[in-house]
Amino acid sequence: MSQKLVTKMAEFIKVSMKTKNALQLNACKQIKAVAQDIAIRDKRKELKDEDIITAASKCKKEAAESMDIYKAFDTPVANDNFTKAYQLDVVCDRFLPTQLTEDEMVRYVSQAISETNAQSMKDMGNVMKHFNETHPKGTFDGKFVSSEVRKKLG
Repeated sequence: MSQKLVTKMAEFIKVSMKTKNALQLNACKQIKAVAQDIAIRDKRKELKDEDIITAASKCKKEAAESMDIYKAFDTPVANDNFTKAYQLDVVCDRFLPTQLTEDEMVRYVSQAISETNAQSMKDMGNVMKHFNETHPKGTFDGKFVSSEVRKKLG
């Protein structure tokens, strides 16, 4: 398996250190720490690209939630935390594959339902499994896909 993202992460950390971009460096280290936790949980010593994608996706969601919270306040601390969350969001995008749009996800959910011959909520697991197998990890919002499957089958 290619270690393209692992190498990209290491290079990005080096560049961030050389340019003394602390926000970017901290965001990158945060993603790497989450990826290392995933590897340790899976009893591996080496990082995989899949770990980076999973970690970046998780960190991006956390950053989005943080930005929503901090934009409601107009204090120096909240503004600083918003900036950190925004930088994390931007850095996460460097390591994530291109995201499907909501329209594409809706279309692919309908396609997955027809390909699995799903008729009711009992078939939701099969539809989700099929969707996950046919679309690369990190390219879609699982909650959105799940809610669309429920709408169409429920």
